[in-house]
Amino acid sequence: MGWIIMDLRAVARLFSRGALKGLSEEDGLSAFRALAQRSGLLHEAGKSGMTIGALLDQGFDILVQDYRNEYVYKNLIARQLMLERHAPGEAVLLSEFRAYESLADLVILNGTSTVYEIKSELDNLSRLDKQLDDYLKIFDRVNVVTHHSCAEVFLKRLPARVGLLALDVDGRFVEVREAASNLDEVSSRAIFYSLRQAEYEAVLMAVDGELPAAAPALQMRACAQRFAELPAQLVHEMMVNLLKRRDRLHSRDLYTRSLPKSMAHFGLSSKLTRQASLQFSRAMMASTL
Repeated sequence: MGWIIMDLRAVARLFSRGALKGLSEEDGLSAFRALAQRSGLLHEAGKSGMTIGALLDQGFDILVQDYRNEYVYKNLIARQLMLERHAPGEAVLLSEFRAYESLADLVILNGTSTVYEIKSELDNLSRLDKQLDDYLKIFDRVNVVTHHSCAEVFLKRLPARVGLLALDVDGRFVEVREAASNLDEVSSRAIFYSLRQAEYEAVLMAVDGELPAAAPALQMRACAQRFAELPAQLVHEMMVNLLKRRDRLHSRDLYTRSLPKSMAHFGLSSKLTRQASLQFSRAMMASTL
């Protein structure tokens, strides 16, 4: 299907967090239909009166073929590497996770930790070395995800421990190189600065039974110093359990499996309230007419 760049960008905007979140609000359908109209999708869909969910799936398929932005990769990872590989409740997906001094695109936690850094054909690679350096201090398995046309370039550039996944012409991920276990290299200090206060305090309480004695203004520094002394593999194991608990408070797994295939990432990462989730599901079934 031939789409000019402006059309593809308009289609991509349908998958922005703002546009999708609007569908979880009672008056959000009209604004979304207007956005879809500008993309050109609504004109075609309107002839058959398909649902909003089917429209989004159609738009997503177009993006997979012709405009592979970050949402495309995130959604395919959420669907193929999270929902298709793990039973409901078995794993947790975190999006935009603070990993030391970097921001990881996606992290999947089951019995261990796996991070996915997306580098599409549209991305700049200037920060990649720093990102990988940070991830290798925190996660068991580190992967870069790219398009198959870029795979050879990344194979020559990536450290041997880093895995490589390539998106093929059919929209499926191919494992070009498996990520090696990195548990021997993780850093307690780096993990400390990736956790929330309640989480690193929970680790210290579990190990020591108390927090370091310090004045309030110096408490974080004292915690960081003690945390850095803990065995790194033990800290990693406790981190995995804590991060799984972080998301389990807002379990999205079963709900996401009921949504259209193009909504896997949004469903797992949106943290909608129960009422907003119901409204979003109704919007998926609403007609484009």
